[in-house]
Amino acid sequence: MTFPVLAIEPKGFTWLFQSQADTERMPVGFVGIYRRKIRELEFFDSDGTIWRLESVEPVRRISFWAHLFSSAKKTEVVMRFRPDGTAGVARMQAALRQAVEADDDILTQFEERSDILAKLGRTKSVGDIFRLYRWMRKDFKKRGEPAGRPNAAEPLPGFGRQ
Repeated sequence: MTFPVLAIEPKGFTWLFQSQADTERMPVGFVGIYRRKIRELEFFDSDGTIWRLESVEPVRRISFWAHLFSSAKKTEVVMRFRPDGTAGVARMQAALRQAVEADDDILTQFEERSDILAKLGRTKSVGDIFRLYRWMRKDFKKRGEPAGRPNAAEPLPGFGRQ
Protein backbone atom coordinates (compact mmCIF):
# COMPACT_ATOMS: atom_id res chain seq x y z
CA MET A 1 0.00 0.00 0.00
CA THR A 2 1.48 3.30 -1.08
CA PHE A 3 0.54 6.36 0.96
CA PRO A 4 -1.32 8.62 0.96
CA VAL A 5 -4.47 6.47 0.82
CA LEU A 6 -7.99 7.82 0.43
CA ALA A 7 -10.84 5.81 1.98
CA ILE A 8 -14.14 6.38 0.18
CA GLU A 9 -17.58 5.09 1.11
CA PRO A 10 -20.42 5.75 -1.36
CA LYS A 11 -22.72 7.37 1.24
CA GLY A 12 -20.32 10.24 1.94
CA PHE A 13 -17.71 8.99 4.42
CA THR A 14 -14.11 9.64 3.40
CA TRP A 15 -10.80 9.74 5.19
CA LEU A 16 -7.24 10.45 4.13
CA PHE A 17 -4.47 8.31 5.57
CA GLN A 18 -1.29 10.32 5.03
CA SER A 19 1.02 7.54 6.22
CA GLN A 20 1.14 4.01 7.62
CA ALA A 21 1.07 5.52 11.12
CA ASP A 22 -2.47 6.83 10.45
CA THR A 23 -3.65 3.22 10.01
CA GLU A 24 -2.16 2.25 13.37
CA ARG A 25 -3.78 4.91 15.56
CA MET A 26 -7.23 6.44 15.23
CA PRO A 27 -10.07 7.95 17.27
CA VAL A 28 -12.02 5.33 19.24
CA GLY A 29 -15.21 6.25 17.37
CA PHE A 30 -13.61 5.46 14.01
CA VAL A 31 -13.13 1.81 14.96
CA GLY A 32 -16.91 1.38 14.95
CA ILE A 33 -17.31 3.43 11.76
CA TYR A 34 -14.82 1.24 9.88
CA ARG A 35 -16.42 -1.94 11.18
CA ARG A 36 -19.93 -0.81 10.12
CA LYS A 37 -18.77 0.32 6.67
CA ILE A 38 -16.29 -2.50 6.01
CA ARG A 39 -18.15 -3.87 2.97
CA GLU A 40 -18.68 -0.50 1.27
CA LEU A 41 -15.31 1.14 1.87
CA GLU A 42 -12.69 1.27 -0.85
CA PHE A 43 -9.17 2.46 -0.13
CA PHE A 44 -7.41 4.09 -3.09
CA ASP A 45 -3.66 4.34 -2.72
CA SER A 46 -1.48 6.88 -4.50
CA ASP A 47 -0.26 4.28 -7.00
CA GLY A 48 -3.81 3.51 -8.14
CA THR A 49 -4.33 0.24 -6.27
CA ILE A 50 -7.70 -0.37 -4.61
CA TRP A 51 -7.64 -2.04 -1.21
CA ARG A 52 -10.41 -3.59 0.87
CA LEU A 53 -10.44 -3.55 4.64
CA GLU A 54 -10.57 -7.06 6.04
CA SER A 55 -10.59 -6.08 9.71
CA VAL A 56 -9.87 -3.32 12.16
CA GLU A 57 -9.12 -4.30 15.74
CA PRO A 58 -8.01 -2.22 18.70
CA VAL A 59 -4.72 -3.35 20.22
CA ARG A 60 -6.28 -2.99 23.68
CA ARG A 61 -9.94 -3.57 24.49
CA ILE A 62 -12.00 -0.38 24.30
CA SER A 63 -14.21 -0.02 27.35
CA PHE A 64 -17.89 0.82 27.17
CA TRP A 65 -17.14 4.19 28.81
CA ALA A 66 -14.48 5.04 26.23
CA HIS A 67 -16.99 4.33 23.46
CA LEU A 68 -19.58 6.46 25.21
CA PHE A 69 -17.52 9.43 26.40
CA SER A 70 -14.17 9.37 24.60
CA SER A 71 -14.92 8.65 20.97
CA ALA A 72 -12.40 11.29 19.85
CA LYS A 73 -9.58 9.87 22.01
CA LYS A 74 -7.06 7.97 19.89
CA THR A 75 -6.33 4.29 20.33
CA GLU A 76 -3.86 1.90 18.73
CA VAL A 77 -5.37 -0.40 16.12
CA VAL A 78 -4.41 -3.09 13.63
CA MET A 79 -6.01 -2.64 10.20
CA ARG A 80 -5.73 -5.54 7.75
CA PHE A 81 -6.17 -4.87 4.04
CA ARG A 82 -6.21 -6.95 0.89
CA PRO A 83 -5.61 -5.67 -2.63
CA ASP A 84 -8.75 -5.53 -4.78
CA GLY A 85 -7.44 -4.51 -8.19
CA THR A 86 -6.33 -1.28 -9.77
CA ALA A 87 -8.26 1.90 -10.29
CA GLY A 88 -7.92 4.22 -13.18
CA VAL A 89 -8.67 7.88 -12.71
CA ALA A 90 -12.27 7.36 -13.91
CA ARG A 91 -12.97 4.77 -11.19
CA MET A 92 -11.58 6.95 -8.43
CA GLN A 93 -13.45 9.99 -9.79
CA ALA A 94 -16.71 8.01 -9.81
CA ALA A 95 -16.24 6.83 -6.22
CA LEU A 96 -15.45 10.33 -4.93
CA ARG A 97 -18.28 11.85 -7.02
CA GLN A 98 -20.76 9.43 -5.45
CA ALA A 99 -19.52 10.28 -1.95
CA VAL A 100 -19.71 14.05 -2.59
CA GLU A 101 -23.20 13.76 -4.05
CA ALA A 102 -24.37 11.72 -1.02
CA ASP A 103 -22.63 13.93 1.56
CA ASP A 104 -24.73 15.90 4.00
CA ASP A 105 -22.14 18.55 4.91
CA ILE A 106 -18.75 17.15 5.86
CA LEU A 107 -17.23 17.07 2.37
CA THR A 108 -18.99 20.27 1.32
CA GLN A 109 -18.53 22.35 4.46
CA PHE A 110 -15.74 24.50 2.98
CA GLU A 111 -16.56 24.44 -0.74
CA GLU A 112 -19.75 24.27 -2.79
CA ARG A 113 -20.73 20.83 -4.04
CA SER A 114 -20.98 22.15 -7.62
CA ASP A 115 -17.43 23.57 -7.44
CA ILE A 116 -16.06 20.31 -6.08
CA LEU A 117 -17.77 18.23 -8.77
CA ALA A 118 -16.63 20.60 -11.55
CA LYS A 119 -13.03 20.40 -10.37
CA LEU A 120 -13.31 16.62 -9.95
CA GLY A 121 -14.39 16.39 -13.59
CA ARG A 122 -11.18 18.18 -14.62
CA THR A 123 -8.82 15.86 -12.71
CA LYS A 124 -6.47 13.92 -14.95
CA SER A 125 -4.52 11.76 -12.49
CA VAL A 126 -4.71 10.08 -9.10
CA GLY A 127 -2.42 12.85 -7.80
CA ASP A 128 -4.92 15.46 -9.01
CA ILE A 129 -7.67 13.71 -7.03
CA PHE A 130 -5.56 13.70 -3.87
CA ARG A 131 -4.84 17.43 -4.32
CA LEU A 132 -8.57 18.07 -4.90
CA TYR A 133 -9.41 16.21 -1.70
CA ARG A 134 -6.95 18.30 0.31
CA TRP A 135 -8.38 21.47 -1.26
CA MET A 136 -11.96 20.55 -0.38
CA ARG A 137 -11.05 19.35 3.11
CA LYS A 138 -9.11 22.25 4.55
CA ASP A 139 -8.33 20.26 7.70
CA PHE A 140 -6.01 17.97 5.72
CA LYS A 141 -4.38 20.90 3.95
CA LYS A 142 -3.20 22.23 7.33
CA ARG A 143 -1.41 18.96 8.18
CA GLY A 144 0.93 19.18 5.23
CA GLU A 145 1.68 16.64 2.59
CA PRO A 146 4.14 13.76 2.73
CA ALA A 147 7.20 14.38 0.61
CA GLY A 148 6.99 13.13 -2.93
CA ARG A 149 3.44 11.65 -2.96
CA PRO A 150 1.62 13.05 -4.84
CA ASN A 151 3.66 15.93 -6.19
CA ALA A 152 2.39 19.04 -4.42
CA ALA A 153 4.47 21.27 -6.71
CA GLU A 154 2.15 20.53 -9.62
CA PRO A 155 -0.98 22.68 -9.39
CA LEU A 156 -4.30 21.02 -10.15
CA PRO A 157 -5.80 22.35 -13.39
CA GLY A 158 -8.19 25.14 -12.52
CA PHE A 159 -6.87 25.53 -8.96
CA GLY A 160 -3.74 27.64 -9.23
CA ARG A 161 -1.08 27.09 -6.59
CA GLN A 162 -2.16 25.02 -3.57
